Amino acid sequence: MARRRAALLALALLLLAAVAAGLGRSLHRALTPPPAPHGPPATAARVSYPYGPPLAVVEVAGEAYERGYQQGRAVAARIRAGYGAILAHVARGVEERLHLPGWCAGPLLDFVWWRLAPYVPEWFREEMAGLAAGAGIPYRTVCRVHAIPTLTERGCASFAATRSAAGGPLIHLRNLDWAVESNIQRYCQLTVVRPARGLPFVNVGWSGFLGAVSGMNAAGLSIAEITARSAADRLAGRPMVVRLREVLQEARTLEEAVAILTRGRRTHGFNYVVASALEDAAAAVEVNAEAYARFAPGDPREAAGATGRWARTLPGVVVRASFCLDPRLRAAERAVGGDPERPGLEPPRGAGYRVRYRRQAELLAGRLGHLDVAAAEAIARAIAPASNLQSVVYRFPELYVANAAPLTRFDEQAKWAARAAAQPYRRFDLRAWFPETAAP
Repeated sequence: MARRRAALLALALLLLAAVAAGLGRSLHRALTPPPAPHGPPATAARVSYPYGPPLAVVEVAGEAYERGYQQGRAVAARIRAGYGAILAHVARGVEERLHLPGWCAGPLLDFVWWRLAPYVPEWFREEMAGLAAGAGIPYRTVCRVHAIPTLTERGCASFAATRSAAGGPLIHLRNLDWAVESNIQRYCQLTVVRPARGLPFVNVGWSGFLGAVSGMNAAGLSIAEITARSAADRLAGRPMVVRLREVLQEARTLEEAVAILTRGRRTHGFNYVVASALEDAAAAVEVNAEAYARFAPGDPREAAGATGRWARTLPGVVVRASFCLDPRLRAAERAVGGDPERPGLEPPRGAGYRVRYRRQAELLAGRLGHLDVAAAEAIARAIAPASNLQSVVYRFPELYVANAAPLTRFDEQAKWAARAAAQPYRRFDLRAWFPETAAP
């Protein structure tokens, strides 16, 4: 907690120093939208609530600016409300953890985006500009919201089991544990995207969020990420939410997905679990700003390395929570009991290891050969903490999505009952939107 407070305070001071040094003009450029095409897009988004509110399904298509504008125009009220909720949550965090006025959250997020912006592709910025125009909100506000995932931590869990381990089609679980107190779950959304350039995909997120943390594309690629904070963390790099969006939009194979996750300048420590249903393949990709490591299902390197005594390796399965099994990456970690200032490797501790990793692996071990959707949902419930915001089970071409229930009380009992994995999972089939989707 003290380290986080010091880091955020340092960022705020760096922002003031940057402005004082005459870099305000550069900050202004980062927060200025790219030029818009002439006239609004002719095509409108399609919005539906197949299971009733709050889960919206928004279908968009075309070039980047068009897609953003379509979504912004179609669900403008949800975007404004959702942005207000998450920005208010960040402001409360600044007050409670840094003991600074809540308004400091805005300049802090501006600074984060300024550092990220040079590494954000132009098409993503164009989509952000279209969203801002369609929803009638400042582009700066869209930048601030998309800076939040780089600044905040998520304690998540994921596994992917290939056919040999599942006893059926490849199955992939993703639990996202983060910020249920924000009530962003009131604005949960599946964005169905048919880009003019790239692969059709479904982005599982929230209204107005263009980055990706969960989703599946028509080539059978599915994604998950888990924060694994590291001493090597930096802001200047391609944001995680942009990388995962690129996987959905560009990757046809597991190799292409891994290349996207590791290329160029990286920012923070993350564990990615990515799966390719058509190839019956999966990988855990551990990264920080300076190094990365890739593990295959049942990889013997997990048990053989210096971290092997903490690993639970299963044939045909990759399992991850918020710590790394690669010794180089673990040595730099601050997550789950890591201390880079001390010599040697600290054993992982706390719920991030005991529940999200170890218990998840033990439950998987007891179900090898019988891993279907119901089994994955049961594992998700067994490891989900009170902060469980979203849970997704991927079984291409289907995905099963659960979101936390909106909160009216904020005590632990209420949050526990509202966990995503304790709610009904909603089934979606990519073939309903993309008839050309390849058969599994």
